[in-house]
Amino acid sequence: MARYTVTVAAGERRASLLVVLSPSQLCSALRDRVKSRLPDLGLTAAKGAHITLHLNTEDGPMLDVEDLLSDVLPNAEETVYAVVHVSCQEMLTFGRY
Repeated sequence: MARYTVTVAAGERRASLLVVLSPSQLCSALRDRVKSRLPDLGLTAAKGAHITLHLNTEDGPMLDVEDLLSDVLPNAEETVYAVVHVSCQEMLTFGRY
């Protein structure tokens, strides 16, 4: 098992998560685990939101969800950014507007 540090970015909100997964899993498993933890972050309205994973920064290289974690994050030391793409209506729920 490996520990992945994930920064969740949803509009102006930021949160940091530690996610434990097997390196032999796909990046989609990391995305799904982040998505399942959004309610813990108070982002219940983001349940149906689209999430993209990026390396090192919010606008860094986007990870392909079909790649193995061991291939794109070989040492599990890099920070992964999970960018939550939400609609304007969901932003109202987050209190951004």
